[in-house]
This record gives sequence, structure tokens and C-alpha cells, in this order.
Amino acid sequence: MHNTLYVILKLTEFELADLVGYVAAEANHAKNPQDEDDLSNIFEYLEGVESSIKFKA
Repeated sequence: MHNTLYVILKLTEFELADLVGYVAAEANHAKNPQDEDDLSNIFEYLEGVESSIKFKA
């Protein structure tokens, strides 16, 4: 069974950029492959959000 979790974040563009960088760093230093995959997926999603905001601006 796959559960979906929703999180709503209220961030400035700069805070989002910091979060993207932090998640990327954590993914690069993950201690196991599952954590690395999870963090990489989160990074890719957040990076897409960041790109769409910059594109609209």
C-alpha cells in the first residue's frame, strides 16, 4: 500500500533555494541507498518547483 503525504510550505524564493541546496547536500551524503533515493526524489521535485517559479517571474 502506498501512502501519499502532502506538505505545504510557505517560503520565499531565497528560502526555497536554500532548501533545495540543503536537500541536495543531504542526498549526496546519505548513509544508505534508500535515503539517497528518497532525498534525490525530493530534490528533483523541489528543483522543479524552483524552476517553475523562476520561469514565471
